[in-house]
Amino acid sequence: MSQALPENIRLLLFHKQAISSRLHFLRLAHGVCAFEPLPVAAKLAKENEIPSVTHHPTCYLPYAETYFKLAAGSLRSEPEFSAVVYTAAITITIYLVRFTALDPPITAVEAAGGRFIALTEARSCPPIELELLRRVYTAVLG
Repeated sequence: MSQALPENIRLLLFHKQAISSRLHFLRLAHGVCAFEPLPVAAKLAKENEIPSVTHHPTCYLPYAETYFKLAAGSLRSEPEFSAVVYTAAITITIYLVRFTALDPPITAVEAAGGRFIALTEARSCPPIELELLRRVYTAVLG
C-alpha cells in the first residue's frame, strides 16, 4: 500500500450523484475523517480560516484509492474546500475528496469497513464531524 497520510492530514470523502445531486459521505468505523479519527479535544476553526501550510490534496489520492482497492482516477480532490482543526499538540487540515464513479463504490467501501451515509444519518456523529459535514454539504450543493 502507498504511504499513509501524515498525522496532520485527514480526508473527508463523498459521492455526489450526477443526475439527482444526492450527496453521500463516507463513514468509517471511527468517523467521517479518513484515515484516523479526529482527536477528542479537537476544535474546528472558523469557516473562512485556511491552513497556514497547505499541501495539494491530490498527492494523497493514490493512498486512498489503494486503501479502498479502487482504480487510479476513482477519486478527485476538491481543492477549493478545506477545514482546519486545532488540538493542543497539532493543527490538522481536512481536505475534501470526491468519488468520481457514476454510482458510489458501495462494495469497495464496505470491504474496507466503511459505508456511505446521507447527512440525515450522521446524527450520531460527534458535533465537530456534524459541523464538517454541514460545511461540505453547503459547499458542494450551495
